[in-house]
Amino acid sequence: MKRFLPFLLPFFAVLAAGGIVLYLKSDGGVVERGDPVDATFSTLSLNQPFVRIKGVAHYGSAITQHIPATLLHDEDTFYVFGFFPEGQESNRGIDVLVRTRYEPEAYVNYEHMTIEGRLSVPTLKKIPASTESYLSKKTPYFMEDEVLVIEAWQIESGDATWTDGKM
Repeated sequence: MKRFLPFLLPFFAVLAAGGIVLYLKSDGGVVERGDPVDATFSTLSLNQPFVRIKGVAHYGSAITQHIPATLLHDEDTFYVFGFFPEGQESNRGIDVLVRTRYEPEAYVNYEHMTIEGRLSVPTLKKIPASTESYLSKKTPYFMEDEVLVIEAWQIESGDATWTDGKM
């Protein structure tokens, strides 16, 4: 056993270090929160990552993302849809995507809402590369060149308020 010790110790050390790095790099869908600032579509900036914004969700562009369970995280489902300024319901070019656990209502195409969330750029982990091709092939929507993502932790629509309890 002593002769295998020089090989086993580095093996388990590398394995443990890899597990720690994997744990630290995976966020499990948790969105960092902060005090949101009221914003409009023209004032959205990555310099202010926590925003509160009013607009219209276009559920015709909605995509369901199923995230399978892993060793560190349970299975999860996110909904991604286009978000537009009020009064521009006929717009098809998406500048802002919303990523949330809030499930859009069935048979509803548009919903006026106020969203609180974290503003970021799309990454392959949040918005897969296939999203853009799916939108252009299967829906009348398309993604503009500079798309932003709002990871919502609270959505107010009509009289109801939805808050993400997992965050």
